[in-house]
Amino acid sequence: MLCGLETMVKKIRTSGGAALATTMRECGIDFFSYVSGGMGVSFYKELDKANINMVLCRNEKAACNVADGYSRVAKKPSVCYSQHGAAAAILASMLYEPMFCHSPVVALTGSVPTSDKDRWYYQECYEMPYFESTCKFNVDVTDVSRIAEYVRTAIQMAVSGCPGPTHLNYRGLKPAGSYVLPLPLDRIRVILMQFISNLKDGASLLN
Repeated sequence: MLCGLETMVKKIRTSGGAALATTMRECGIDFFSYVSGGMGVSFYKELDKANINMVLCRNEKAACNVADGYSRVAKKPSVCYSQHGAAAAILASMLYEPMFCHSPVVALTGSVPTSDKDRWYYQECYEMPYFESTCKFNVDVTDVSRIAEYVRTAIQMAVSGCPGPTHLNYRGLKPAGSYVLPLPLDRIRVILMQFISNLKDGASLLN
């Protein structure tokens, strides 16, 4: 039995919002702090279906502080969100606190879709450098169909080793399309245990 990347993910037809919300719920995210805009209404409906508490904040600073405060008290990861451009820069400016206090805060920021890049899109800029000095995992998600896969990795990175902030920059969610979803964690454990068992069986044949 192989234990490669192809066995850990599956591709299904769903919406980007559903893919994100399902993955966050499975990874133990209880709170999503945000400033309205950027995400479509359907995304917030999916968060509600997944029983994730949404905290509408006055600005990006507040969104980061809410996530940081919850993570410190609950000892659990949380997610905060801002739009692209100046909003992302403001959110990034507040991540020094969770970095200093080792809070597992996952920052999500939008970005200009690749198809609109270099067309004088409103507040278009390259957001990634803002997060380099504070985030232990800082990724520009250019293939949005893998957003759920990246979200799980960002959450795992945030809580692993010495906890700290992580950041994902994505370029627009499709209302419907093919998205790569990670398998449930319990299913991955079964696959890994079977793989280890097969390795032991193979090693015993060499003796």
